[in-house]
Amino acid sequence: MLLLHKNELQETEIEIRYPDMTQRIEKMIQHIRQFDIMLEGYREDKVYQIPLEQICYIETIDRKTFFYSNKNVYETRKTIQTIETELDGTTIVRISKSLLLNITAINNVKPYPNHRIMVELINGEHLIVSRKYIADLKEKIRSICSLIGTALGLRGLIALVLVVGYSMACYYARIVVEEEALRKHFGNEFTEYEKRTYRLLPFIW
Repeated sequence: MLLLHKNELQETEIEIRYPDMTQRIEKMIQHIRQFDIMLEGYREDKVYQIPLEQICYIETIDRKTFFYSNKNVYETRKTIQTIETELDGTTIVRISKSLLLNITAINNVKPYPNHRIMVELINGEHLIVSRKYIADLKEKIRSICSLIGTALGLRGLIALVLVVGYSMACYYARIVVEEEALRKHFGNEFTEYEKRTYRLLPFIW
């Protein structure tokens, strides 16, 4: 249930009511709290506190680690391994030896040679998901979809926060990976099937 208190509240409050504390609810609470996570980055000799939800990906280059937002790049003093550990349970997932991806920044994905996946981000950049980490990416997306189900059941504000971005990323990523497997297994037969069949929305897509 969403309640507008325009004149009574200065900050957004989220209330979760539950009969018993379960692992799914604990994960959802952890996910909500990630919106308070700030990462310290340096740019042009200045220090910035960047909200996690504004970071698209994190990369290590020549033993230096950088945050990439929609518009800017920030350097951090921490290693990528330390950041991965600190952000465990958030929307951050490793996609290669030197890359961490924020799945909320995914615009679309598509198959890439050698059984890899190419991810297009909301800032227009493209990243390659190594074969070794595709399962981790799918599991992260699946976990977020599970949180969406819990949020909808609780009918709280978190449902609005989660549903819009994560559900589309989840469906699209799963469709692309499954189509790649079917295409390799059935070849031209599946290609012809695709031409006469809609993916998800009849007469649209």
